[in-house]
Amino acid sequence: MVSLLKSEAAFEARAKDCGLPGEEIERLKTAGIVNISLLAFATSAPGTPPSEDQLRNLLRPLNPESVGVGTLAALRHLMFECQTLCLAHVKASVEGTDKKVELVPAERSARIASQKARMRGLTLSGPLECSHGSYDYVGQMLEKDSPMYLEPHRFDTRAAEVAREKPGKELVLDQNKISVKDRSDRGKCAIQDALSLHQALQTASGALPLDAAIADLNRDPTVLFHLLPSRETKAPERPQRDPSKKDDDKKRKINEKKKVKPDSTKVQKSEMPDELRSIPNLLTVSESGEKFCWPYNCAKGCKFAKAGKSCRRGKHACMRCGKNHSLQECKENKE
Repeated sequence: MVSLLKSEAAFEARAKDCGLPGEEIERLKTAGIVNISLLAFATSAPGTPPSEDQLRNLLRPLNPESVGVGTLAALRHLMFECQTLCLAHVKASVEGTDKKVELVPAERSARIASQKARMRGLTLSGPLECSHGSYDYVGQMLEKDSPMYLEPHRFDTRAAEVAREKPGKELVLDQNKISVKDRSDRGKCAIQDALSLHQALQTASGALPLDAAIADLNRDPTVLFHLLPSRETKAPERPQRDPSKKDDDKKRKINEKKKVKPDSTKVQKSEMPDELRSIPNLLTVSESGEKFCWPYNCAKGCKFAKAGKSCRRGKHACMRCGKNHSLQECKENKE
């Protein structure tokens, strides 16, 4: 958000209030002095009053004697205010005051006029006239340089803002000091029906200054640099074998062999134990198609799962009847 020291509209309004003619204001703008901070350092550092010759040469360097007394007094007045504002800004930055940052009235008026010129299809008056707090709300996002969600109910109209009561005062205790500050006023519009929501969204659509910046991104060098085609990387060439050097037969066989490590995650195939192979008419899989655990049905048993559960070898169930017990405990097998 443009501060008071960087606002061109605020500089022009301050110069007119000091009585500087419009012709002299244009001379300053032509020389590159377009805001308060630039004028404060144009002749000397803030705190050092400029001389009369410096002020005359600032306006008309080719003919300094032609500057009138009234114009010179107005410029001296404007220079004093600009230097004072710069010193106050530096002091506030060092002390870290919690003063609410708001858009300068002159800058706000200039932006509203520019907004009306851009959006000729909308009549920005009545229910579509944005409140001044809406501009400050969007300005906070620009001041923090971080995108955030802009709530639609925060964009009320100017008429509702004028009719709203002025916030009162509050006592603030900071570092054993008591100060009186204005309460933060967060204006909200009542969204009760579809028409109110439509008006709130339409009012908020005029408070998006980043839209114009997004349209210029296709010409931004920092963006185009990352879109440039990069050089294709070639695969490294395979080193050619020297025909004069010949490997021994043993080395050649060792190089051609590939050592395959067994995968520990896969269950290796095994044969049925002799203890179970001698028993006729045993089931190999359950009714659900799951394989039986052979060690569980043997005399030594399996300790990796309980009866009815499954381990990595298979299901713990009887290979004779399919029930949740071992073959050693099956009554049909004993008969």
